[in-house]
Amino acid sequence: MKLKGRFIFHYGWQSLLSMILVLLVTFGAFMFLGFGMGEYEMKRDFARGGLEYMGDFMEEGEGEVKFSQKYLDAIKEHGGWLQVLDNKGHVKASFYTPSDVPTRYNPAELADKWERRTESNYQLFLYRGSSEKYTLLYGEKPKAEQWIEKAKQDGKVVEGELILPEQLKKELRENDASLQVFSKDGEEEFSFNKTIYSKDQYTLEDLTTNATYDARYETDISSRYDKDTGRTWVVNVPHDTQIQFPYSNAQSFEEYAIHIFIFVAVIILMMWILFALWYSRRLTKPTLHMVEWLHNLAYGKYEEPLTKRKESKAFKKNGKLKRSYRLFREVNTSLAHLTEKLRYNKEMRLRIDEMREEWITGLSHDLKTPLASINGYAQLLVADEQYNWSKEETQKFARTILQKGAYMSELINDLNLTYRLQNDQISLDYEQVELNEFVRRCVISFINDPSHGQHLHFESYQESIYVSIDQALFQRVLENIIANAIKHNEKGTDVWVSILATKEDVFISVKDNGSGMSEETKINLFQRYYRGTNTEERGYGTGLGMAISKQITQLHGAEINVESEVGKGTTITVSFTSILHNVS
Repeated sequence: MKLKGRFIFHYGWQSLLSMILVLLVTFGAFMFLGFGMGEYEMKRDFARGGLEYMGDFMEEGEGEVKFSQKYLDAIKEHGGWLQVLDNKGHVKASFYTPSDVPTRYNPAELADKWERRTESNYQLFLYRGSSEKYTLLYGEKPKAEQWIEKAKQDGKVVEGELILPEQLKKELRENDASLQVFSKDGEEEFSFNKTIYSKDQYTLEDLTTNATYDARYETDISSRYDKDTGRTWVVNVPHDTQIQFPYSNAQSFEEYAIHIFIFVAVIILMMWILFALWYSRRLTKPTLHMVEWLHNLAYGKYEEPLTKRKESKAFKKNGKLKRSYRLFREVNTSLAHLTEKLRYNKEMRLRIDEMREEWITGLSHDLKTPLASINGYAQLLVADEQYNWSKEETQKFARTILQKGAYMSELINDLNLTYRLQNDQISLDYEQVELNEFVRRCVISFINDPSHGQHLHFESYQESIYVSIDQALFQRVLENIIANAIKHNEKGTDVWVSILATKEDVFISVKDNGSGMSEETKINLFQRYYRGTNTEERGYGTGLGMAISKQITQLHGAEINVESEVGKGTTITVSFTSILHNVS
């Protein structure tokens, strides 16, 4: 995957992951809030709330319905009963059912009782199962109605005061319930255990809407009208607000909801903080490493920043990138290559500086030696009156002076030429020449000099080859290469000069079976100032010949390459492209 795509994928999936985590936490919070709401509704108004959350406590199987023991215990606690009816009104299962409750219902009969069109001793609630095979019938006689019945039956009015049974008064007090009796004119006649929720008068809404939607109000108001006396009996029971919410000490559902939302907000905030810390560390760690690495390179320290244990921060021991650095693998790999290249260049620069110092020292020696000879022979000639030199001796002195002068001139010319070539101050004087004849003349000039003692062989190409070259400069290249093969090998070594050609390229090859070169010599062969270590004569050559040859070759658009192995000889090849030659 490309760098851009990998960045998009990397940051995209991490953002998506963080969003999913937040959604999961939020979803969990709402599930927890719903669970708390169910608990709250069941304790506040079990008859309605319990049926509404029935699905959380029942399992419908083949031919039966099972309830959790927790739900059955809640039914018993609230003094209710439960029946499971099939579609025909038959009771399939029952729990805590009183003896006066039928075991079979006519659908129309049950509908009349549920809608209170016919009198029933119980308040009925229906719930349809999700499989639509069962109907749940929950019945409950509200305690408030039971208290009203007991008060009407067992209560007595003595000297204008209502006397209630002790057991009834105890139950009213325990439930913080109030009992009030109003005349047909709406005036309060009697009361017992009045609370802050008790009223001096009750409106139509209090006695109707409250009875139907009691969960909306703080109290549950039950009333009974006695048509014989015209009195209205009212019991006012506050809802149980002391509900223990799960993992919270909230006193109301609103407070519980606030606690849940605060908890969720804190969790999400902590998640974002942890994610930000993790993400910033994951992002800044490789970034700081790269910055530190670049700082090292900028100040000439060509190495990767290491750990305290002197190990690579970004790479494993097997050379692979560590996981947190893989996002920037192109950058880290490029920095590693750049570091290695700069380190190599630094080493080469130091080596070249060292070779230059050695070359300057050698050059000074090479200049001093012929100068000493020239000065010595010149002084001998000046002292001709003291020493009566013969004509032959004088000519010998002159030839030596000329030879040393020519060597010094060659040395200075080479130095001047290499700098002119390096600074592009040489313009080539191209001429069309036949390559076989051109190379043959260069080889013959060495063959005619028997002083070197090597065996030179020349192999021309079978057809004429014409190339455009600067004859003087290119002759210098060939002479330098052949001279090197002679100078750095023992007498009796065979040197082959050959020309090969294809449809696209021409090759001039100088091959010998001499002592060969070391790897260091091969690397530095075309460097200025470098001299081979196996030269027989210390002062022979300027150390610039092969550097000049490479510069001239490149100036012609050609290439020069060396192949060599110690003890197996050396092959130096100059190659031309098709543009520079014409085979006919």
